[in-house]
Amino acid sequence: LGICFSCFGIALVGYANIVSQTDETEKANQMFGVFIILCGQVLQASQIVVEEFLLQNLKMSGVKVVAYEGLFGMMHCILWVLPLMYFLPGSDYGRLEDTVDSLYMISHTWKVLFVMCLDMAVMLGYNVAGMGVTQNLSGVAPVVI
Repeated sequence: LGICFSCFGIALVGYANIVSQTDETEKANQMFGVFIILCGQVLQASQIVVEEFLLQNLKMSGVKVVAYEGLFGMMHCILWVLPLMYFLPGSDYGRLEDTVDSLYMISHTWKVLFVMCLDMAVMLGYNVAGMGVTQNLSGVAPVVI
């Protein structure tokens, strides 16, 4: 019910913004943006429900859930996101994202590698702490925090 209210509120604000536009291209862009936001909200809500189920009903550890989420995300990036971004046109040497160039920068610049490792460590700590809160309270608590 709460998810429905959130989606309705987002759609209502988006609708008001779209109605106020006179340019048709701008209307189409805003409609697409509202659609993407709604999809993101539904996916995040689904993730929270699944996390709470895994932690509380199946009694999985928070670290294990975070590990599976990381593995799942890495598989998506490697199997379809990065190849798709590599072949789409863009401003990174004619590509949307030049993965080969990015890997070269990571392997040849210690500062980039350091920042990436630091970022991963901080995200790991944040996600494990969030799983601990979800495990002891509910899936809503980390979202509110």
